[in-house]
Amino acid sequence: VDTIDGTTRQKLIDIHVDDWWQGVEIRVPVRFVVPLDGTVEGFIISGSGLNEESDGDTPVSASDRVALDAGAGVVTTKIRALNPDHYPNLPPPGVLQARFAETLDWRYTEYYLWGAIMMRSITAAFDDELFLPGPVIAYGNSKNGMTPLIASIHDERVTAVRSTHAFTTYTPIRAHEPTAIADVESANEAFAAARADGLPQGDQEWSYYGKGFSNIVEAATTIGWTADEVLTAIDRFADDLYVSENWDELTKRGVEIFSIPGSHDWVAYDVPGTGAILPGLRTYIVPNGGHARNGHPEAPNKNVDAAFFAEQLAGVDRGLETPEVSTVVKGDTLEVTVTFPDGGVPEESKIFWMYDRGPDGSAWYLYDLFPVENWAVMSGKGGVWTAAIPLEAGRTSIDIVTTHTVTVDGRVVPISAPYTRVPIN
Repeated sequence: VDTIDGTTRQKLIDIHVDDWWQGVEIRVPVRFVVPLDGTVEGFIISGSGLNEESDGDTPVSASDRVALDAGAGVVTTKIRALNPDHYPNLPPPGVLQARFAETLDWRYTEYYLWGAIMMRSITAAFDDELFLPGPVIAYGNSKNGMTPLIASIHDERVTAVRSTHAFTTYTPIRAHEPTAIADVESANEAFAAARADGLPQGDQEWSYYGKGFSNIVEAATTIGWTADEVLTAIDRFADDLYVSENWDELTKRGVEIFSIPGSHDWVAYDVPGTGAILPGLRTYIVPNGGHARNGHPEAPNKNVDAAFFAEQLAGVDRGLETPEVSTVVKGDTLEVTVTFPDGGVPEESKIFWMYDRGPDGSAWYLYDLFPVENWAVMSGKGGVWTAAIPLEAGRTSIDIVTTHTVTVDGRVVPISAPYTRVPIN
C-alpha cells in the first residue's frame, strides 16, 4: 500500500530488456500502480516520471486516477537519452552514433532500444497476476511520444497512443527527396547569412534552430556509403518507424492515435506534409508549440490525457473528429472553411496564420513564429466554420492552423484541421 495517501498498491521491479550493446545488459525499472482491491484490466504506460527509489512511492496524478477509476492499472518505465548516466556501461553517445553510421541498421539507434523497453515493460506488467488482459494506452512527450508510436507498430497489445512532439509520417524531407533537401539547405544558408548580418535572437537559444532536419545521406557518404545505399536504408527502416507506413494495419487493428506535434518543433518538423499524407489522423496542432515552447497565448490547453484515458477506458465520448479544410483566395482575402464530419459541432474555433514560412525542417521554419496578433475567432453554425483573412501585399504564401474545442465530461478537448499552406499569386 502506498505511503502517500494509502489509496493504491505499488510495486517497483527491475527487468532485463535486451543485450542491445555487446557486453552490456540493459535493465530498467518498472513501476506498477493498481487500486487497493482486486485486479485491473489493461493499463496506461509511459516511459517518463518514474521514481526509482525502492521505498519511494509515486503520487497518483489526476489523469492516472481516471485510469484507476476505470479499472485499469498504471505502468511507468524509464526511457531516457542513451548515455552511461541513464544506462550504465553503455559507451558514449558518439560511439553509438558511429555504429549506426557504419551499419545503417536502425537496431543501433535509440528508437530501437526505446521501443524494446516499452514492449518488455508491457510484458512485465501482464506477467503480474494483478494485470489481466485489456487495453494498453501508451503516451508521452518527445522520446516518450515517439516510443509509443513505434511500439504500436510492432506490438499488437498497444491499443491507443497519445503522442506529443513526435513524428508520425514518412514525408519527402524524411525520405531525403532531392528537392526537399535542396530547399532546406538553401534556406539554412540564408539563415546563416542573416545571423551574420545581425538577425535578432528568437525565442530560443540559437542551437534550437539547428536541431531540425539533418542530412543523414551527407554524413554516411563521408564514411564510404553511396547515396543510393543510404537512401535504400532510410526507406527500409521507414516501415519500422512511421505510423504513415503502417496506417492501414493500425486502422484495421483499431489503434487510436491522438497526436500533438506542435507547429514549431525540431522533432515534428514536417507537420504540413503530415497533414497532407494522413488527413484522418486526430491531431491538435498547438500554434507555436514545441519543445520548450508553450505555444501561442490564444491556443487551447494541450493537456488531453485525462480525456483520452476516459475515452479509451471508460467509453466517454471522443469529442470531435478531424475536420476538412478548404481555402479560396479572392482578391486580397483568403476565405477558409472548416467542415466537421459526423455531425461534429465545436463550441469554439480559432484560426492562426503566418506568411512566407521557410521549408519544413529548416532553421527559418523553427525561427519564424505565428505573430501574436495573427489570430481570429472563426464564425460558425453546426459543423461548418469560416474565416476571412485580409492578405498582406507582397506575400507569396500563407500558412494556417485552426483549433476547435468541445467539452466532454467536463473536460475541454481540442483538435485541428490539417495544417494548410496556401500559395498567394
